[in-house]
Amino acid sequence: MSFKEKILAFLLLPSSRGYLKNIVVELKNKDYKHVLERASNAKFRAAKQESLVKSYFWAARTIKNCRCLPRSIALYHHMKALGYDVKHKIGVNKTEKLNAHSWVELHDKPLNEHPDLYQRFTVLELTNATIKATKLT
Repeated sequence: MSFKEKILAFLLLPSSRGYLKNIVVELKNKDYKHVLERASNAKFRAAKQESLVKSYFWAARTIKNCRCLPRSIALYHHMKALGYDVKHKIGVNKTEKLNAHSWVELHDKPLNEHPDLYQRFTVLELTNATIKATKLT
């Protein structure tokens, strides 16, 4: 990531944080309808993909109990609004206890994620109201 992209990510941080904070509150209140409405009605200014991803990553670190799910929801809807062909993924991992993770992919590549993501998680897919687990190798 270039210095210019980092500066742009820093400038995007307040708006990313505000949007992300609203999503965290709405998810805690189990008000999912408003999460999607807010995302689809939001007006976003154009930003490069790297800067946008980094701004949400940094913003999530400034909000208490903001984990991967609200961050990935916010990033997914923001990038969709900008015209990116992104996918929202949720994966599970059964080790000693059940772990789950949520992330965003662009061109089938996870954004801002560890390279061993697919070795650690099985991706869940929602098709026709049933959940299907797909193990990617």
